[in-house]
Amino acid sequence: MSILVTGGAGYIGCHVVKELLAQGKAVVVLDDLSKGHRESVPASVLVEGSCGDRAVVRERGVDAVMHLAANSLVGESMVDPAKYGRSNVVDAVALLEVCREEVFVGLESGTGSADELGRVT
Repeated sequence: MSILVTGGAGYIGCHVVKELLAQGKAVVVLDDLSKGHRESVPASVLVEGSCGDRAVVRERGVDAVMHLAANSLVGESMVDPAKYGRSNVVDAVALLEVCREEVFVGLESGTGSADELGRVT
């Protein structure tokens, strides 16, 4: 099972990644490094990019997603609300859409229909 951690190079994300790796999980970290730090996670698991990058989910064949990426500085959000809308809403919706197309479909093939899993469509 491969787990995608968006924002995985940030403060909370890097601790999540460290624990997942300690448990022997396969991890893919997707982070734009705008607030995160490259040295916080092993280079072998880091993909630099936006959480709205659908190709990462498709190409890496992830089975689960932990979405921790967000812009969260209140002052900056007042100065540049479009940046926050794009990253916190538009990119997050793109991530959810690709998860619906790729991750939930993979679950369905192995465990039954999405309706049986309680997925909201």
